[in-house]
Order: sequence, then C-alpha cells, then structure tokens
Amino acid sequence: MDDLDRAIVTDKQAVALTEDDHPNLAHCRNNLGIALWKRFERMGFMDDLDRAILVEKQAVALIPGDYPNRVGLLNNLAHALHR
Repeated sequence: MDDLDRAIVTDKQAVALTEDDHPNLAHCRNNLGIALWKRFERMGFMDDLDRAILVEKQAVALIPGDYPNRVGLLNNLAHALHR
C-alpha cells in the first residue's frame, strides 16, 4: 500500500509540474486517475474514486478527437465510472 500511496503523490507532483499546454499532461492525469482508482479498489475510499473520475475526465478533455490513444483514456474513464 505504501508504494501505491507514493505513486499517487508522485503522479500529483507530475500533474502539478506539467504545463497546461504540454502534450504529456493528459497522460500524467491518466496515470493519477489509474492510481487513485486502484487505491479505491483496495481501500474503498469514495474520495479516491471521485477524484479518479475527475482527473480521467480532464485527461480525456485534453486529447484531440483523432488522437490514436484517445480510446485508451476513454476506456479508463469508463472503468472509473463503472465502479
């Protein structure tokens, strides 16, 4: 669990340090959403799931409609919403 908590802290730092127009921001947000979703699955903290959904929505919003990996980000958002 400590590793997952550290991953979330590190992902938050990556999001905070990435400029709004940087092409990797969507992926940083996606990674944070996945980590929060995983902690929700293990610990059941609804705040983690709510935050995961929020950052996954933000990640999807940053990706152009024709981006090849958009489907992957949409899939991650769908999984978080499904939970």
